[in-house]
Amino acid sequence: MVVVEEELEKIGYDAERAVKDKSAGGDTFYKGLLWHSDAHYKGLDAARITATQLCSKEHEESMAFRSKLFSGAKDGALCHLVEWNKGPRMVGASSKTLILLDATGSMAHLLQNALAVIKETFDRIYTILDGAGNGSTFEVMVATYRNYDAGVDYVLETSGWCQQPHGAYDFLRRQQVRGGLGPEAIEVGLQYAAKQEGLKQVILMGDAPANDPAKIPAYRRVYGIPENHPLIGPPTTADCELGKLHSKGVAVHAFSLAARANTNFEQMAAETGGKFNTLDVNAADSAERLTDFWSETVLRDVGGEGLVEQYKRKYVASYAGK
Repeated sequence: MVVVEEELEKIGYDAERAVKDKSAGGDTFYKGLLWHSDAHYKGLDAARITATQLCSKEHEESMAFRSKLFSGAKDGALCHLVEWNKGPRMVGASSKTLILLDATGSMAHLLQNALAVIKETFDRIYTILDGAGNGSTFEVMVATYRNYDAGVDYVLETSGWCQQPHGAYDFLRRQQVRGGLGPEAIEVGLQYAAKQEGLKQVILMGDAPANDPAKIPAYRRVYGIPENHPLIGPPTTADCELGKLHSKGVAVHAFSLAARANTNFEQMAAETGGKFNTLDVNAADSAERLTDFWSETVLRDVGGEGLVEQYKRKYVASYAGK
């Protein structure tokens, strides 16, 4: 049987691990293939269920608007229109957060979850701020990173800064998984982060560590990456960019999605004063955990633990403080 390494990457089966399993003989490799494939598609199913539930909520709101519009309840219909077409708050953003997502072959379930919860995340944050009488606002940029084999146009993609979810949602809807070389080009995402004015924090999520610095020059040469590409930037390393972020007081909160990334992600968080955590994106509650983590991280930066406490009381069912 011939198996393409890229196909293994899509289901989260590390190529190195697969080779070892194949060498072990017997049915070790086939059991590994079955386990990873099963976990991958269960994760996608869970993400799709969450997305369907959120779409159902939006559908109900749309039908309520339609009913008010055709029944002549103009005030009610206008309330819907105002809510759906909110512009940015006319105050300076007190928090700027870059969400940096791995979008290589194995990360389809992460992108599905991110798309499913991005609107809900914004809604929850603004609900807590409004409930607390806090006039602050925040900006979020979503960026996806891959590796140099994905091609010069896809190593790094960004949404632009958003005070409302529409831009981030439209960006995520267009994203597709591509490429992957084991470790990934996290250094490119961190370099982009270090160039952002007023950035307060980075939320990094992926299932593989940053590229080996010794391999980066060869990767860039083989895959035709220009020395000074306007988005990808000149050759660099994750350690170099972490140093820049640390000097600017920008925390990197690292969320590892696989054991192979744990050590590297924990080190990146520790070096910048960020938080480290893990997430099983195949778990049934992964979308809810993702929403909680994003929302709490932004709220903590905007207004401290008091806002996080209010969030947990309202949205986290298992919170002991309720």
